[in-house]
Amino acid sequence: MFVILIAVYTVQELVVKGADNFKVLSQLVWVFLGYVVIAFVIAAPIIGYFMQKWLEDYSYRISLSPCIFIATDGFCLLVSFVTVYWQSRIAANANPVKALKSE
Repeated sequence: MFVILIAVYTVQELVVKGADNFKVLSQLVWVFLGYVVIAFVIAAPIIGYFMQKWLEDYSYRISLSPCIFIATDGFCLLVSFVTVYWQSRIAANANPVKALKSE
């Protein structure tokens, strides 16, 4: 839902500036992927701390390698890229007159 809301406002801004579809898509995708990276940077140490405390209670202990966090970040980036690209493509291919008329 957040993607759609931001996409509508960004498309309205870029239509006024006369941007093409590629510029609309690239701007929306990079903004949201930046949000995902920032969220991961904030959440990874917190999650790592709580996972380490949780895993200490088990008799068979494993260590948390950075590969686990890199893989989860990559998966989150992939899912968010596909979602944002799809919604941005729909918004970028919409009629610009409708985007401005709803304002």
